[in-house]
Amino acid sequence: MYLYIYDPPSDFALIFQADFQNMSTELLLKEYTKILESGEFSDMEILVGEEPNTKTFRLHSLVLKVRCPYFRTALSNDWIKRENGVIKFEKPNISVEIFDILIK
Repeated sequence: MYLYIYDPPSDFALIFQADFQNMSTELLLKEYTKILESGEFSDMEILVGEEPNTKTFRLHSLVLKVRCPYFRTALSNDWIKRENGVIKFEKPNISVEIFDILIK
């Protein structure tokens, strides 16, 4: 199967050849975990916890919106804060350890 992606403004086309039917859930989970851990392609930073135990998580708003009704609502409103194109969010009422479990 071929997946064809065309971007008219840049006149750029990508063609991917993939066997989507044989792509395992395990492989998808592995790729998801890799971008979660690296922060690659992230468009959101969530500061979690209270001093002195805080951590900034670099996440993907689309994934959060798809997987969690709370974030679907929270990220669709006008009250989200952006800095340099990155969504900034603070959740001091959740511990770093718990949030780390929740996003996985």
